Amino acid sequence: MDRDLVLFVIGRITERVNRFLAGELREGGMRELGVSHMEIIGVLTRREKIQMKDLVNLIGKDKSTITALVKKLVRMGLVKKSADPGDSRVSFISLTVKGKGLEPVINAISVRLRARAYRGLTEREKGDLMRLLGKMLGNF
Repeated sequence: MDRDLVLFVIGRITERVNRFLAGELREGGMRELGVSHMEIIGVLTRREKIQMKDLVNLIGKDKSTITALVKKLVRMGLVKKSADPGDSRVSFISLTVKGKGLEPVINAISVRLRARAYRGLTEREKGDLMRLLGKMLGNF
């Protein structure tokens, strides 16, 4: 493989991962959710609550995009927003009971994604890949 095509290959992987996830969401009866919604729900399954600004930094999308995604999740009853009692300018988001009900489905999708993505890679290769991708990410 041509070494100058690394970024092209990363882009293709991203495209295929998104297609895989969209199909999984449809099959799981979550047609109205996009991959970015799944990212937010995935973060919230690992944290009881998170500040909006931290979610922006963690997911890597701009604030207006995250705000729109969260608003849809709130409308769907999957996420709730609450103000910090000590500082009303700070808002937290967390999963509702309905949102927590998606956790097993989201986790199962994540397991299937990782199984497919890492098929044929050793633990050492996965570690090397993460190290190299982290190095590239740090360049931006």
